[in-house]
Amino acid sequence: MRILFKKNYLKENKIPYVILRIGEVYDEKFTNKDRRLSKFLIKHKHFSPFRHQHVMMIIKAPEFVMRQWYKHVVGIETTSSSSTKDHAWNEISGRYVPVEDYYYPQYFRKQSEDNKQASEGEIEDQKQGYFLWEKGLHQVQETYKELLELGVAKEQARAILPLALMSLNSTQVPLNLAMSLRSGPILSSST
Repeated sequence: MRILFKKNYLKENKIPYVILRIGEVYDEKFTNKDRRLSKFLIKHKHFSPFRHQHVMMIIKAPEFVMRQWYKHVVGIETTSSSSTKDHAWNEISGRYVPVEDYYYPQYFRKQSEDNKQASEGEIEDQKQGYFLWEKGLHQVQETYKELLELGVAKEQARAILPLALMSLNSTQVPLNLAMSLRSGPILSSST
């Protein structure tokens, strides 16, 4: 997954500190006191003061990564009354933009024998893995094009596209939600 664009819409970086220090004299400068407070809040996962700030990101990732991420968003939106609930999501539509970009793994991993949700090492025949991957993608791309030429609506034809399709979305989240999600790359370079 790549974050292509990220912006904090609120110019005032001191908002969390102002919120925590309601009643104190407001100083516009970011001080060492603010820096220490920030480190303390993050270390102890006290993210609620950061809810007052929002981060907007444009993200490019394969469909299977977007679906996993969205699963977390839906879970938050439907089951939580927490401050992490405010989340905007807008994903690219294959109706308006040509479908052309696909994910290719750097290498193919071997399925774990004792854990259905894990992989162990690499498969031996990487060349055959790439051959079959390319063959499958080529076949589905051709079928998709043929359906469009036949006059099938893009919204229906795109249903046959694989999860390897690269997607693009814009999302805006409260800073506390962005901070509370997993740290580090969500999609490693070897995925």
